[in-house]
Amino acid sequence: MPVIHGAEMNDPDARTAYARRVAVFCTNFLPSSQVFVYEQLRHYQRYEADVFAWRRFNAPRFPFPRVHVAKPAYVVRGRSRHFDRTFERRRFDLVHAHFGPAGAYAQNFACVHSLPLVVTFHGYDVPLLSSPRRFLPVHLPYALASRAMLRQLTLGICASKELERLLLDLGVPPDRLRVHRLGVDLERFAFRAERSEPLVAMVGRLVEKKGFEYGLRAFAHACHVMDDKPRLVVVGHGERKRSLMSLCQELGIAARVEFVGGQTNERVAEILAQTKVLLAPSVVAGDGNRESGLIVVKEAAASGTVPIGTLHGGIPESIDDGVTGYLVTERDWQGMGERLREVLTDEALRQRLAGAARQKMESEFDNRQLVTELEAIYDEVCASHASKRSACSRSTRRG
Repeated sequence: MPVIHGAEMNDPDARTAYARRVAVFCTNFLPSSQVFVYEQLRHYQRYEADVFAWRRFNAPRFPFPRVHVAKPAYVVRGRSRHFDRTFERRRFDLVHAHFGPAGAYAQNFACVHSLPLVVTFHGYDVPLLSSPRRFLPVHLPYALASRAMLRQLTLGICASKELERLLLDLGVPPDRLRVHRLGVDLERFAFRAERSEPLVAMVGRLVEKKGFEYGLRAFAHACHVMDDKPRLVVVGHGERKRSLMSLCQELGIAARVEFVGGQTNERVAEILAQTKVLLAPSVVAGDGNRESGLIVVKEAAASGTVPIGTLHGGIPESIDDGVTGYLVTERDWQGMGERLREVLTDEALRQRLAGAARQKMESEFDNRQLVTELEAIYDEVCASHASKRSACSRSTRRG
């Protein structure tokens, strides 16, 4: 870590010996579904981050020393005097927004303060730009500002190859896009091969794109052909809870399914440590909403829980079919149920898949290493921006 010397110790705005500063924009900091933002922030080594948000949630759960919250008018005007004063005082090196809508706000500050703009696209924010839903009042500011943001961004970071392809289709030049995936905390989600009972899990918000109805059908299919009946725990909350519980009754599995609501990251880790299989039956929703790289698939793989997912979004980038887990086509609940049965009834197979899954997480998805790579991306962006400004200055002097 950088060392602070002399008067800098008494000046919270003084620069450390080597650290650069990044202004991180979120619309909200921090809903439970976006823990990955916090996991990135807390592993920075060479960059000091300030967070800029419209609203702050779960502060005791996600403590962070420099979170700046705008007044309500910010969401309409896209400006904040408080934010501008902080920018002038803190002297940031770049701006990084998580999700496209936050990028739409961040672009104003990047432009006014002549800073490079990085936007990470995580899933819903890209297909939304070609969906009729972009004209709804809640999304309209993003839709109106998105074209300018895509022109202005120095680099778009894509959480999956699919998102990169969708942004290319929207006209973003390939040299301004980079695939950089989210990682997993390998210490929190520690590997343990043994499991005492056939427990299955689904984790995520109870919304259409999670496809949990297909997971329930897959679980019912496996239950009907197995002597040792498994149990299923569903972690998450959302508008589909009632319909999913009704489906459990219809399928005759209600006694074997437990809905436990939203849980902390620590509790999810405890559940995965007891679980043999994670089902990730994600689908493209009717409005185009989709996953990018589903974090819980990586957490399960790190823990020794075998993931069975769909050929959807970034999930195939986290699961090597037949090696670290299984992949089926979207909505193929029978195929998912068969794979579930195979894993639950063949312990040698389950342990082989689990071990390979952990190795994949260690080699490709270690969060500490990926944050180090993110900081290297920041370095490139800052150097490129400085080079362009220098070239522009020389051109102006010659003129």
